[in-house]
Formats: sequence, structure tokens, C-alpha cells
Amino acid sequence: MPAENELKYVLSFDITPEHLEKTGWEHQHISQGYLPLKPVEGLKFSQRVYKDGGNNKFEFECHISESGEHLKITKTIDNEDYTALLKHADKNGVLPGAPRVRDKNGKFVMTYKCWDTDKQHDIEVEPKISEHEFDALFALCADNHIVNKDRYLYPNNPDGHEWSVDFLYDENEETYFILAEAEMPEGHLTPDETPEEIKPFIAFQVPKGDKNYSNRK
Repeated sequence: MPAENELKYVLSFDITPEHLEKTGWEHQHISQGYLPLKPVEGLKFSQRVYKDGGNNKFEFECHISESGEHLKITKTIDNEDYTALLKHADKNGVLPGAPRVRDKNGKFVMTYKCWDTDKQHDIEVEPKISEHEFDALFALCADNHIVNKDRYLYPNNPDGHEWSVDFLYDENEETYFILAEAEMPEGHLTPDETPEEIKPFIAFQVPKGDKNYSNRK
């Protein structure tokens, strides 16, 4: 998957889902969980990159002691992503960190992200997974690493851009955070335009690379 080139904006609580729905923004409901960064009893997992003949591969492997289940998820990646990820891997190709799993309107994916310090954006690998794999991995995510949100997609994006707004909910289904994201073509430093529907509600732009403002609780 191409590297992510995006800017994030924190929005005020004055904006509502109804405001975006009225102007044609597409709605998606998303549930996602982040696997633990620290070791957990009964769970072993790792992700790595490697060469398989002429193909570059990303692989996630997981063993769950309680169920005895062994999961292996792989995806072919391009040379650019392979080279960028390899910078962060050890001599065996093992990558640090942990992925997330996501249910987006009944479509299930795993996402592994790694910050590219040279290009100042995330490298993202996103293999599709089955509903069973999602359920097994989502059950391993700690409560404070589970996110439920409504996403709204802007219908009139300029070429190569994608604007979205996320309303994130706590355990009482109350909105605790609203985040807009602008995905841009490679090389863009700012979006070509900002949707009029969100301009009055932008509190501030998040500095690039600042992980304090994300979907992770």
C-alpha cells in the first residue's frame, strides 16, 4: 500500500454527524482494536517482512494459548514499502510494534503502520482478514485499546485527496473526540482545499508525526 501522506485536524464539539449527513457525506461505522504492545500471558505474535522468491511479503503470525489457535496472515507488498519497513526490522526481518484490526461496515482488515522518518509519514500495510480472524484478534485487545466510531467521507474530494471526519465514542456511547483527516498525494504539504462544512469547526492542526492525536485511546 502506498505511504500515507496525511494531515490531521482536531474539531470542536460544535460539529455534529447530522451537519455532515445533510451535506451528503458518506457514513461508515467502524469498530477497531489495537493488539497489546507489551507481552501478555497466553498470547504470542510477531510481524515480519521477507523475500519469497521474487515477491516481497509482510507476515503476521499469532498463537493464542487459551484456544490453541494459530493464525498466519500474509500480504504481498511493493519494493518501496518493503525497503522502508526493512529499515525498522531486525536481522531476521521482525518488525516492532503491534497492528490493529478493524471492522468497517462488515469488511475486515488488519493494519500495520510504521513511521518513515526520512519521508515524515506512515508506511501502511493492510491485509484483508476473515471475520473469524477479526473476532479472534479483537477479543485480545484490551478495553482501553478498543475504538468505536462513526466516520464521514467527503463526497467532493479533489483528485488524489480524501477527507474524512471521525466521531469517537466512549463506553457510554458519548463523543469524546472528533478528528478530521486529509489524505493527500505524495509530495503535497497541504490539501488543495478544505471542505466548507468543517472549516468553522477546526480547533487546530495536529503537527505531523504527533501520535497524541489519534484513534488510539
